[in-house]
Amino acid sequence: RRVHGGTYKMKGLSVDNCQRSMAESRSPSPRQASKIDWKKLKNDFCIWIWSPWHMFIAFLCFMVVFSGACVFMPMVGMVQMNDDFKVIWVEVHSQILNAIFTFAALVNMPYRIAYTYDYFYNPSSARLAARIPWIRPSHMRAVGWNLFLWNCNWLTQYGVDVPMWGWGPSDRPNYLVAVFGGLSFSAGIGGEIMNGIQTARYNKIKADNSSPPDEVAVYPLPESPDATECAHNHSL
Repeated sequence: RRVHGGTYKMKGLSVDNCQRSMAESRSPSPRQASKIDWKKLKNDFCIWIWSPWHMFIAFLCFMVVFSGACVFMPMVGMVQMNDDFKVIWVEVHSQILNAIFTFAALVNMPYRIAYTYDYFYNPSSARLAARIPWIRPSHMRAVGWNLFLWNCNWLTQYGVDVPMWGWGPSDRPNYLVAVFGGLSFSAGIGGEIMNGIQTARYNKIKADNSSPPDEVAVYPLPESPDATECAHNHSL
């Protein structure tokens, strides 16, 4: 029935409310919006893996998991072994893990040194903007800490190599392995988490197009093939 103001009501529900309810039902809920598209992830992974370098990275990741399990399970008693064989088994897989992490440090070292050079002498370079797109004058200190963590990652890995390659399993100072290994792992993970959070925040501000002037990056990623090549990340 028609009421004052030109709005129709049916059993206590106005047409305006019906239209609002229909619009809300069509808009995705936060839970639906955050739903993972597994099919898209699968397709993206198939595209990513179709590269010799990426296949090699995937193999190294598998070896980290496999050798890590081979070291962990005998040490906690999940797998029973003869004492002499256990020493050899753990030593072999520990050296495999150390070799993989050292290879990652050697690969990342020149790139991270170059990023650090650009940070101090050429902060507007395409190379640095491609790796750290959220760089801006108001965040230079955060960028510096991010680079510090990345450089600590590869540098402390070489500290692990000294006891791993300089001593045998019977007389090795394992506390050095634990200290430098913990520092290397924490620095690497911390640097990637920090860069990931800041990059996601930058992309959100860029998508919303509603950032205040001091939040707009003054070193945007150039739209050129060279910048795309610089964006290639060799991190393992």
